[in-house]
Amino acid sequence: MNKQSYLEQIRRLLQRLPEEDRERSLAFYAESIDDRMEDGLSEEAAVASMESPEKAAEAILMDMPIPKLVKARVKERRMGAAEILLLALGFPLWFPLLLTVLILGLTVYLLVWALVLALGAAVLALGLSAAALLVAGVYSIIKAVISLGVLNFGAALVLTGLTVLLGFVLVWAGKLAVKLGKWMVRGLKALLIRKEDKR
Repeated sequence: MNKQSYLEQIRRLLQRLPEEDRERSLAFYAESIDDRMEDGLSEEAAVASMESPEKAAEAILMDMPIPKLVKARVKERRMGAAEILLLALGFPLWFPLLLTVLILGLTVYLLVWALVLALGAAVLALGLSAAALLVAGVYSIIKAVISLGVLNFGAALVLTGLTVLLGFVLVWAGKLAVKLGKWMVRGLKALLIRKEDKR
């Protein structure tokens, strides 16, 4: 396959996107092929080293913002009178279900972030408590209450260890929450990019 037919296949798969976005994506793939040809590959070898047009189109669509995908989906979809009538009559059924699914998804996502924030507050509280106990230990030693000072230093050491340990858990939980958000967005995009778009 040569460069022109490769790009034409991608163009056909992206026909519902706005022309500006489609041409920008095609320019990226054309440049990638040109770069490989500059590295010494023939045009056919450069195209063969690229991902398939279907995978390239899917990657482009997955990188598009959700509002553009929705707009493109609505723009391409021409509904007949019967479909419009069914949608209108079924509205009391499908709209609450759709709203429930969206709200549940958002609730789960917000709950995950609430747990991350609560864990962050706990880490901050432990860190501040460790600092306060350290200051109290120094004050106790200055006031010549050595046993209380040692006790405060020991408690500060334990709380510092817990702060560090929970800090690692907090970082892991934050990364997990970000991954969950990306997974939810990709899932929504996958619903907007149906199998027929990948053909």
